[in-house]
Amino acid sequence: MAWYAPAGEADAEAVVVHAGVSVTAGPAAAVDFAVVDLPAVDAAATIVHRGPMDEVERSMAVLARWIEEHGYRADGFAREVYLDYCQDDPDNGVTELQLPVRLA
Repeated sequence: MAWYAPAGEADAEAVVVHAGVSVTAGPAAAVDFAVVDLPAVDAAATIVHRGPMDEVERSMAVLARWIEEHGYRADGFAREVYLDYCQDDPDNGVTELQLPVRLA
């Protein structure tokens, strides 16, 4: 899974990319990564993208069009859930794209 967040006030255009996996471990000082809960969203528009990630913009455009046509607007950064990650054959990848939304 990947999700995106603003980098902070120092650089309004910068975005931090987070990569995540489900774990059963809790936070510990002995590891060099953070264990965090993914922030909840109230509502999201989603679409399943099939194919390589370098073609994901087409699916995001379809999702953005649906959001606008149904009276919503984006309310945060996108999330990607890699349902079938095919490193050796990216053309067969399956990714759920999630975009938090609210009524316009």
